[in-house]
Amino acid sequence: MLLWLLAAIRMAARTDSIDVTRETVERLARAQQEVAGRPLTESERRRIVAGYINDEVLVREAYARELHRRDGQVRQRLIELMRFQLQQEPPVPDEKQLRDYLAEHPDLYRTPRAVTFSQVYMSSGEGNRARDVDLVLAQLRGGADFKQMGEKFWLGRRLERYDEPQLVLYFGADFASKLLALPVGEWRGPIASTRGVHFVRVDEQHPPGVPPFETLLPTLKSDWLASARAAALDRRIEELRRKYRIKLESGVEQQ
Repeated sequence: MLLWLLAAIRMAARTDSIDVTRETVERLARAQQEVAGRPLTESERRRIVAGYINDEVLVREAYARELHRRDGQVRQRLIELMRFQLQQEPPVPDEKQLRDYLAEHPDLYRTPRAVTFSQVYMSSGEGNRARDVDLVLAQLRGGADFKQMGEKFWLGRRLERYDEPQLVLYFGADFASKLLALPVGEWRGPIASTRGVHFVRVDEQHPPGVPPFETLLPTLKSDWLASARAAALDRRIEELRRKYRIKLESGVEQQ
């Protein structure tokens, strides 16, 4: 239906004639036969012709009543249909193109800073008492096995390469900011999180960085193709815009 409506808009309804060709009827009949799984009867073929004419009448009436202008859903679907028809599939990029794309957009692939850390977790507030703090820290700094201390934590006692968004999600923003500011190799705490209190030791800091090209290859290819499609579509639309005289009211600006 949308294809016919688009065709009607292109014709601008310059004629009252509805031409039903044998090619059109055969195309519709073949589609119906595939659904039915058998040849159509003469009665069914006549119904196809009648249905096609009815649809053409409704399409042209819709255009005549400017539904494509007044109905937001019809307008949006036509816009989407035109974008689909104008879309061109770009060729598969080679390695040089992908490396160039990465060089031009490194921030899109830069990983956030992260830490690997060990922890002793306590769900209650008892770990905040000064006596307990001193005792726990003394044991940890004296070489006690942290894996045998405190309570079990659902993510474990050693967390590998957790980045800032993950820390905020699992522990809260205050915990994340304090943990990321700690030096490497020293037990500190307690630091409160949304889940309890933690004595922590930062074992390794992982600064922001761009992963190796080979690691990013599937994502780079997908992103490059999406960018190329968008650029090609913009060019096609720009070509169409040249057909129109665009007047902007005073005070209206465009990019």
